[in-house]
Amino acid sequence: MERKFSIRILIAILIVIVFSLLTYFNILTTLEHRLYDVLLHLKKDIPEDQRILLVDIDDTSIEKVGVWPWSRDIVANGLLTMSELGADYAVFDIEYVQSSPTAVDPDFLENTLPQAFADEFDIINGNIIDLFGAIASGAIPGDAAEEYISQLTMLNEQARDVLISKVDEISQDNDEYFSSTIYFFGNAYMTVNMVDDYEVEMSPAFEEWLRENIAYDKLSVETEKYPKAESLDPALAELITMSAGAGFPNIIIDEDGVRRRIDFFTEYKGDFYGQLVISPFLDWAGNPSLTLTDDYLLIEDAYIPGEDGPRDLKVPRAEDGTFLINWPAKGYWESFRHLSFYYMVLHNWQEEALIASLGSLEADNFFTYYEGDQDIFAGYDYAESIKAEVLSGGDRTYLQDYRDSREYFYSEVGSFINGQSESAIRGQIQDILAMEGLSDADTAYYEDTDAYVESSFAEVRLMYEDYMKTREIIREAVDGSFCIIGSSATSTFDRGVNPFSKEYANVGTHAAVFNMLIQDSYLDDSPQWLSILLAFVITMLLYIIIHRMDALPTILWGIAIIIVLAGVEIAVFLLLGIYIQLLTPILSVLCTFLFISVMKFLETARERSYIRSAFGHYLSDAVIENLIDDPDKLSLGGEKKYMSAVFTDVKGFSSISEKLDPTDLVKILNMYLTEMSNLIMDQGGTIDKYEGDAIIAFFGAPVEFDDHAKRACRAAVRMKKLENIMNQHFMEDELVPDPLLTRIGINTGEMVVGNMGTARKMDYTIMGNAVNLAARLEGVNKQYNCWKLISSMTADDLGDEFVLRKLDRVRVVGINEPVRLYELVDESDLANEQTVEVVDLFHTALELFEDKRWIEAGAEFQKILSIAPEDGPAGIYIKRCEEYKKKAPPANWDGVFNLTTK
Repeated sequence: MERKFSIRILIAILIVIVFSLLTYFNILTTLEHRLYDVLLHLKKDIPEDQRILLVDIDDTSIEKVGVWPWSRDIVANGLLTMSELGADYAVFDIEYVQSSPTAVDPDFLENTLPQAFADEFDIINGNIIDLFGAIASGAIPGDAAEEYISQLTMLNEQARDVLISKVDEISQDNDEYFSSTIYFFGNAYMTVNMVDDYEVEMSPAFEEWLRENIAYDKLSVETEKYPKAESLDPALAELITMSAGAGFPNIIIDEDGVRRRIDFFTEYKGDFYGQLVISPFLDWAGNPSLTLTDDYLLIEDAYIPGEDGPRDLKVPRAEDGTFLINWPAKGYWESFRHLSFYYMVLHNWQEEALIASLGSLEADNFFTYYEGDQDIFAGYDYAESIKAEVLSGGDRTYLQDYRDSREYFYSEVGSFINGQSESAIRGQIQDILAMEGLSDADTAYYEDTDAYVESSFAEVRLMYEDYMKTREIIREAVDGSFCIIGSSATSTFDRGVNPFSKEYANVGTHAAVFNMLIQDSYLDDSPQWLSILLAFVITMLLYIIIHRMDALPTILWGIAIIIVLAGVEIAVFLLLGIYIQLLTPILSVLCTFLFISVMKFLETARERSYIRSAFGHYLSDAVIENLIDDPDKLSLGGEKKYMSAVFTDVKGFSSISEKLDPTDLVKILNMYLTEMSNLIMDQGGTIDKYEGDAIIAFFGAPVEFDDHAKRACRAAVRMKKLENIMNQHFMEDELVPDPLLTRIGINTGEMVVGNMGTARKMDYTIMGNAVNLAARLEGVNKQYNCWKLISSMTADDLGDEFVLRKLDRVRVVGINEPVRLYELVDESDLANEQTVEVVDLFHTALELFEDKRWIEAGAEFQKILSIAPEDGPAGIYIKRCEEYKKKAPPANWDGVFNLTTK
């Protein structure tokens, strides 16, 4: 036995060592990650801050605007629109690391240049006309014309030089323009990539600027656990130097291709650079101090907008030094708010078209009907002048004036096109058309003019409505928002896998990181050594528990411990957000109990065979199975259990048996006992023994049931119903002279159950006072003219599943403790209305009876007989009432009846 124990425990230790090594060398990492993903799906979803907005360069944007990447002036103009309509922050998850080619300024080409040509040619043409007019009139003599022609030639050359200089202005440096819009916006953040596999050339001055302006100077590092970069790949200097800050967009991808974690800081040449949203978050939170340790990042005195005061944020670090991302439990398009960047482009297109159309109205002198205090374009021109000033590096404090002026301008435009101006213009035209003597040509002209006015206003009105709708869509989305701009289009391949989605746009990663900081809701994992320690301790504990058990208990204990481990894992993760690496303990426990179970199965197979062959002929199947599960029960003795005992007996069976042939008697008795016993066993009862026509049975052993009392009563009710059917058959076939009528007694309580007898001859039976009371109750039925009696102990365990008739409190023969009796009438859902009515009347009458109001009680019992003439208990109580009316019981009578017969 000791040798067997030593071998088994050595194998258990070896199993732990194997799985610990697999954990140490990260061979189980992928499986551990999958288990972590499962738990992520169980936890409560993290709330999403509604200030976060993902501005998507999506499929719609690319379809409408063109193939990505776009000319940077498109993004720049979109940034201006976002600024105007109230965006707080703009974080670019777009790497502008290379200069863009020189582009054509479309506004200059379409408007400024043609106007310059027109102005110069107007000057030249005017001078030519004046010169030749003067010569023709004689104001300039012919011999003096040559001098004026020479001056005209010089004027022409000057115009040429002006136009050549204007042509040079057609080109636009989009990077310079983009940088000016970044300055215009203010809280715009760019990228600075962390590079390990290539070297990026940059000037020492630019690198120094990055160190002084982008690296963190309020970060205290108290750890050696952080990533390091070989080089930096920042956004263009002219862009990043105009930004409010920058961070790295690098995303960590686990071995299985899933994004679960991220670095917050990376070291480069002794300085630390933050993740893309860390810098704007810290600015948003009031630029608090930071401390980075092995276990956490401490953000001290963070002022979260919308909260009453500052608080510390403690962000836990995973064992590998990264930060686990607390993802929203949904796909990309279902998480956070979204706005297509196309809306900004559409806004600018619509504005260009609207301004052009308004210019046409101005050229047609329609604005002479404008009733404002100043030129309608004054607000627009003032806003444009502010924009030009700020874009060129001017004071950003005038931006609110810029926004107000544009709002005022578009409000005035709305008043003009939706007000009385059109009616006034068309009213004058109608007055002219109403004049007498108007020629047909004039009539046609003014009718065409009226139609032109109507269509012009209708066209501008429609353009204005569409434009204002677009502005409102953008305003509702960006106003007060933390905007993260990036690509989510399927054609850009800037997508990845996270634990909740196989296609999650990478720009959403930054939103998830920012959100978990705002929500102060983080995830963490336990150290690897804890997993190995748990594997050893729990496996050894399991072995100590199960090494003496049989195979089945071994399996059950193993499964139970695995379930407990999993339960602890789930509870800790759901409540604390800490992932305990339990794959090593679980696999160690699993393999250990499987190994021990197989060994024990082979050992117990021989014991099973012996028990079945030795005892199968005289013990029930349930007892045999119980003995197989616990061979120690073959020893003499029993155990106390809370159970229900059932005793049955057929009324007057001795008289019936005297009238039958012995062969017929045995046949009838076997039929009766078979059907009654089947009902008992169908409810999980155990047949103790048969004593002639009597059945002794119990519920709750060897198989335990919490509802043993209900099972016993259910069997009793159904036995009586089956008895009626059997009696009908017996009487029709003349198999018995009289019906078989069964009395049943049931009691619940503590009983001794087990093998009684000798080592050579034993019986699995019950004994005890609770058993004796059940036997007495069977006989007490006779004194109440009923068939099914139960004790109050049984009744207390039944709930409302049965209809019960309360009877006396009695002392039965041989038992001193008084007990309340109940007649078991029927199952509640099967009882008819008459039965329920009788029981209710009986309880009313019994209350009067126990209150010693004999006359009133007798009258109530009499009502029962008018409904159910054969009701036995009512008849008994009517007799008692008559007796007590004549001779009342003693004054000190406690209501308990002493039953003098069995």
